[in-house]
Amino acid sequence: MYSQTIPLWFQSRTFVFPESDFVSALGSGASEQDAKNDALASLSLFFGVQVDVKKSSGFQATETVRGTARQKKSSSQTDVSSKNELPAVQFTECFSSGSLCYVCAYIRRADAIAELSSRAENALSQSDFLLMSAVGADKIAAFRAAKQALDLCTAAENAARELSVLDNAKSSALYKQMREMKSRAEKIATEKRTELVFRVIADGDDGSAVNCVKEILQKEGFLCADSGLYTVFIELSFEESANAVGVFVKPSFSIQIFDAGGNAIASYTKTLSKFGHRTLEAAYSKARVEVVKNLRSNAARELFE
Repeated sequence: MYSQTIPLWFQSRTFVFPESDFVSALGSGASEQDAKNDALASLSLFFGVQVDVKKSSGFQATETVRGTARQKKSSSQTDVSSKNELPAVQFTECFSSGSLCYVCAYIRRADAIAELSSRAENALSQSDFLLMSAVGADKIAAFRAAKQALDLCTAAENAARELSVLDNAKSSALYKQMREMKSRAEKIATEKRTELVFRVIADGDDGSAVNCVKEILQKEGFLCADSGLYTVFIELSFEESANAVGVFVKPSFSIQIFDAGGNAIASYTKTLSKFGHRTLEAAYSKARVEVVKNLRSNAARELFE
């Protein structure tokens, strides 16, 4: 429900939300949600969070065509997307004035400091646990743990960056922990990359899947050689069908990584949609292209994270 009387936060925002205790921003828009999104965009700028704002204006007018009055309307909308979640955000009730809605978004500094600190500390704690588990683990498991730890270090860094505008001393301490953790993780990842050499073979492939997987491995920093102790086996299969429209091919594939003892230590399996064309050869060509696209998008994450 919208407030009908002019609220004090609208007249004097910093009186209601003093800057010593709060971070606040006034937002406006054609609807309550638009006003909230507008306010969030301003808060995002304060915290240095990347935010995308798409805002369109609106109008309403009447025109007369051959004696007939017609209404023209256009709505206003603000869309906001952010890579990082803002801490402990609250909103006032919406205040409507004329054609616009107004909302004040506010964050209590103490709550934000506690939340961001906890977010960073939890990420670093999980990272530390992963790096300890990497000691004595097989090479692939150790590499996975290091990569996951690096992702957690990035999450901790993002939280510490937001925290820096509220409590620089605490942020600096967390940055120091993050850098030490990141150095440990990078050292393990680098060591395992040099120890992991892969032989890539396939069944049912025309060469495109093998080449794609080799590129993915090399992009990750691994070596590919026929003498590799680790084997990546790619198996492709295709289900054919036809109707009055054309012929179709439905591809499935699996990738398994085997260690020197023949034990499967990682796998990725996927069945894609049917791909059709007027000729079977062209349908197969489309299906193989889509297999390679899927591998490029997902294989590294599925196998090594």
